[in-house]
Amino acid sequence: MSEGLRKSKTCAVFIGEKPPERWFKEEIQFALSRRVEDTSFGVIPVLLQNAKKDNVPDFLKSNSWIDFSKGVDFEYEMYRLVCGIKGIPPGRWSVKAKESNVCHNKLTELKDFVACGLITQEVYVEAQRKIIDRWIVL
Repeated sequence: MSEGLRKSKTCAVFIGEKPPERWFKEEIQFALSRRVEDTSFGVIPVLLQNAKKDNVPDFLKSNSWIDFSKGVDFEYEMYRLVCGIKGIPPGRWSVKAKESNVCHNKLTELKDFVACGLITQEVYVEAQRKIIDRWIVL
């Protein structure tokens, strides 16, 4: 894990229903130490569904959070997470960004249809092309 953190530009710290324990706390501390050494290294707390804000360690509370804890605004929070991982400011939430997530969901559904044998690979490829073409035009 520490090798991966050394090679990464950003670290997302996922917080669930239970507070971080033992080795997880050590990895969080390692990521925060790396950020002190390299100010371009990002550490992003991500609250998973049903997570409690009290479970966020004090030394992460000053960071901007990604909040999936209430199960609302998933697309917007995912957009913010992707921006954080890429190291770019999220800026204004745009229709294109939201449409990108809608396209991703449609493509995922299509893959499921192929896996279940509901559509053929040829139908999948054609539908995929149409979805992506529509997204590019936006």
